[in-house]
Amino acid sequence: MNQSPNPFLTRQRRGVRVTLIVMAIVVLAFTAAGLALLPYSTAPTLTPRSARVEYRIAGSGIREVRFLNDLGFDVTQAIDGPWVYGFRARPGRSLSLEIRAADGVAAECVITINGAVVSAQRGASGVSCRATVPG
Repeated sequence: MNQSPNPFLTRQRRGVRVTLIVMAIVVLAFTAAGLALLPYSTAPTLTPRSARVEYRIAGSGIREVRFLNDLGFDVTQAIDGPWVYGFRARPGRSLSLEIRAADGVAAECVITINGAVVSAQRGASGVSCRATVPG
């Protein structure tokens, strides 16, 4: 037996479909409008609050190196030959590098901050470099 479709149910289904389509269009329109109205912004540029510090020594026959390390502690090490020690430091931080070399041996100490030389000394037997990280 063939039943003809109920005209009431067909109209009801059609109404549900139309309602869903209209709702989807409204949601998409509001989403697009909201995205278009959002202000364009870029992430803020962050500048580091610390500087890159590097201690360097040159020369051979160096007996002892004394310096303030990355934690601010006074450290003494026996080193012979070229040496580099780098770390980050906050503004206002005191920097110190001392070299004691064998008698008559030329030694050189250099302190750089962000790649720029801020203190350099050259001499025989012992030299000292001091600086402060700028604010």
